[in-house]
Amino acid sequence: MTPRPHTMLGIGLLAALLLSACGADAEAPDDGPEIEQDTATDSDETATDDTQDHREVGAFELLDWDAGDEVVASLHDGEWDGALPEVPEDDTLRIGVRVTDAGGEQIDLADPAHELAVAFDDDAEEIVTVETDGELIDLFGEVEGITRVRLQWLHDGEVRYETPSIRLIVDHFAGDYVAGREVLDPQPRLLFADAGEPRAVVYDLITEEELAAFELEQADPIVAASRSGGQVAVLSEPAAGVAHVVDAGSWALGHGDHGHYYIDEPRLLGTLDLDVPSRSLHGPDRIAVASGGDGTTMVIDELRSLQSGELRTSELTVGVAGDATGAAPLPRGFVVAPWPADGGDAAANEVALLEGGEPVHTHDCPELSALAPVPGGAVVACSDRLLVGSLDDDAWEVSEIALPEDVGTVSEIAADIHQPLAAASDGQQLVIVDTETAAIVEQVQLPADAASAPHIDDDGWLLLVTVDGVVHQFDPATGEQVASSQDTVALGADADAPRPAVVGGRDRAYVSSPADGTILEFATNDDLRLARTFDVGGAPAGLAYFGAMW
Repeated sequence: MTPRPHTMLGIGLLAALLLSACGADAEAPDDGPEIEQDTATDSDETATDDTQDHREVGAFELLDWDAGDEVVASLHDGEWDGALPEVPEDDTLRIGVRVTDAGGEQIDLADPAHELAVAFDDDAEEIVTVETDGELIDLFGEVEGITRVRLQWLHDGEVRYETPSIRLIVDHFAGDYVAGREVLDPQPRLLFADAGEPRAVVYDLITEEELAAFELEQADPIVAASRSGGQVAVLSEPAAGVAHVVDAGSWALGHGDHGHYYIDEPRLLGTLDLDVPSRSLHGPDRIAVASGGDGTTMVIDELRSLQSGELRTSELTVGVAGDATGAAPLPRGFVVAPWPADGGDAAANEVALLEGGEPVHTHDCPELSALAPVPGGAVVACSDRLLVGSLDDDAWEVSEIALPEDVGTVSEIAADIHQPLAAASDGQQLVIVDTETAAIVEQVQLPADAASAPHIDDDGWLLLVTVDGVVHQFDPATGEQVASSQDTVALGADADAPRPAVVGGRDRAYVSSPADGTILEFATNDDLRLARTFDVGGAPAGLAYFGAMW
């Protein structure tokens, strides 16, 4: 899409309608009584010699483009059903428009003769910038505030139809989950899964108490943590054929140079039935839970699930039965997933960008072994290369990075959706890449084989545990090894013993020790000094960390 130049539109704001500023206790104002709007003007259905201009509008629908074209508001018989999503301050909300005539035929808004426009009910302060292109409207939030807008369909520059007004809100926290109780300081929590008993626990790192325990169907589930600052974890149980989605009840939202912190009671959002649930990957606003059995992937809308208290999902088939690599959810409903070149059930040898479950781009990737979401795209490991896919507007570009010859099969990729760095591990070394430049930052030989998957924490440190029980800390921007712990983590003697996990942030790293029933806290701002040991009992293995992004 080629954007048009920004058109700044004046918007009048009444002080009583302003959204609460940072730190204020006021809530967003009530809509107040609905004001009747004339749904037709003299220009609505003006006749011309072009018979197409005579068509009467039967339905006018607004779609959240970033949510996979979900209809959020529709106009029937002169009344709006639904509402516009809030526009994030200093960010863009993309809205799609679908117009059908009285006979049910969709009007082709991509036709150059047609155009969409946005008109405002008042004319004062500028809180939003509008761009239109075909069926799309981009709303960029300039400052927080509320107004009402009317949408117009134009033909050859002349207004043929204008909707009644609908409320538009610009809010700094639009697209974020704001609920529970706001607190002054971070309230970090861990979720750990037991490798010996079918249970998972949410643990308060301040009070050192269990806040909630969830009964599972099998021990040692696969734990996937939410994005940084998020609050959701997925516990996948391959043998039981279910995946549980847990809200840990502690999260952080960034606001410029500081954060806002919220807490609530931990809860189970729901359970997914899958053939063989395997890896889950978290994108900016969605979680993709893959099934390693039949190739099905369930994509969870994190925000709407939190708001409703129940899972909101969509299903897609990645086309590779038996593949447990996972799928990476991207903005605007796109998903990156393994794909077989022949379209059958063969091993994945391509990576595909999916839209609506259908591949719109594919790229060769022999022996695809791992993938992870990064800002604006994904990193994918193939037998001899890494692929860095970047989604810019609707354009998908793939860059190839040749792996050094001495690197084995990449089994894990550590990445974070907030910084353009990723670390691929073959268990003996790390290949750290810059995903913006698609270049290798450093190839790091580990002092011993890896015992845990590598992890990039909320502070940006790259952490992992080696088979000697030592925790290592790297700076992924340079590849420099910053510290190694003096105290070690107890590991099981058997080759198939549960693996430790490492997570963290706010100057702390947390490492599980299934062998002795403890979780160790190391200070990442003090040479990995052992700060605390939590004797939680059982065999804590998989970990997820919440609530202290800022």
